[in-house]
Amino acid sequence: MKNGADPVIYVRASARDAQELLRVRREAVITSGRGIYPDKILLAWAPNITLENIEEQRRLLSDDDRITLVARMGDSIIGLCTLGISEGLVKQCYTLPGFQGMGVAASLMREIEKIAIDKGLKELKLSSSMIALPFYKKIGYIELNEYDYPLSEELFMRCVMMGKEVRSDRC
Repeated sequence: MKNGADPVIYVRASARDAQELLRVRREAVITSGRGIYPDKILLAWAPNITLENIEEQRRLLSDDDRITLVARMGDSIIGLCTLGISEGLVKQCYTLPGFQGMGVAASLMREIEKIAIDKGLKELKLSSSMIALPFYKKIGYIELNEYDYPLSEELFMRCVMMGKEVRSDRC
């Protein structure tokens, strides 16, 4: 980060973060996905923010089987990452476009991997978009299989299931 900029801190998200988490996700998907996925897929993946999906996000944040970490710079959330504990599944990891390539997502993933180890997990899996595939490979995840993720009954998005062994000596 540039001199004089607020430091980035990594903390657990709370229900009051719900709308901002949706905003970060939407901006990351729409901006990073252009040219990789058609607009109709991007808009289905990251729809407009509504009261209904804010409430759904709040519900997910209160789920004891999920941990969402955020990267904060000052008062703003610049990245987020969610772990589904019982599934051993990284459910999402997004960084605002202006902060991509600066280590925010890598730091979030390291923190999520530490939490997974603390919870007794030996392996993590995640479903990567084609957008994030190079990033996950760079941080040690391996491709398991490609598949079409259903966004609706008639709309599918190409993804790759990935996995990584997590051990305390790797973090």
